[in-house]
Amino acid sequence: MSDFFRYSAETTKSLADSMDRRGFACLTGCLSESDLEQLRFRVSDAGLDPTGKYAVLQDRKTFCETALAKIPASAEFQLLCRQLLTLATHNTTTEMDFYQVVRCLNGEVGRKNSYFFHYDTYVLTVLIPILIPQAGERGDLVLFPNVRGIRRSYLRNLLDKFLVDNQLAQWALRLAAKRKICGATAVAMKPGNIYFFWGYRSIHANEPCDPNQVRARALLHFGDPYKGSHARTFLRRARHLKAA
Repeated sequence: MSDFFRYSAETTKSLADSMDRRGFACLTGCLSESDLEQLRFRVSDAGLDPTGKYAVLQDRKTFCETALAKIPASAEFQLLCRQLLTLATHNTTTEMDFYQVVRCLNGEVGRKNSYFFHYDTYVLTVLIPILIPQAGERGDLVLFPNVRGIRRSYLRNLLDKFLVDNQLAQWALRLAAKRKICGATAVAMKPGNIYFFWGYRSIHANEPCDPNQVRARALLHFGDPYKGSHARTFLRRARHLKAA
């Protein structure tokens, strides 16, 4: 793995400025081909099916001793993400708990999961492409960057999500994304690079991926604004009781 996690205030400010201005930021050449081959082997072994499916790998043990374990454990990387969160939230006490998932798309089921627009729960999203088709439909990230601020109220956050997660809004967002209007930004990802964007503030989805090819990427989410929220705890308990 390339030794690029040398924290500097200038790098952090540059990344934050790029996310504010363009919607995303990128650090290039972070993972070596050896790093990527190791990750591809783990993904192929754990996450893919020749009949095609949408696999979500959440067990961090699957990627132990790989770059995907070493990157979030790096003190320099943690400092970088902490400083980005501080710039975004103006809160120097933001906790560094993170949520990690690897998503694998292949086959027709994978295509059906494209253009599902949403906000992330966490403030900062770090995207690490592992497998990206080199021809045809690549499944690129598409963003409507920074369309909301960080809501102080968890219930206001739920309202934002409700306004996006309905058929009419999804249709309009899909149309705008395809025509690249209303601020829609497509990000062509390259394995070896690491991408950053304000996932909480940006409406985003992935474009379709060729069903005969595989797309796999890791997502690291940092900064839960509603950790310990009484409203969220109450609603989760209510849903649990309703389902029981």
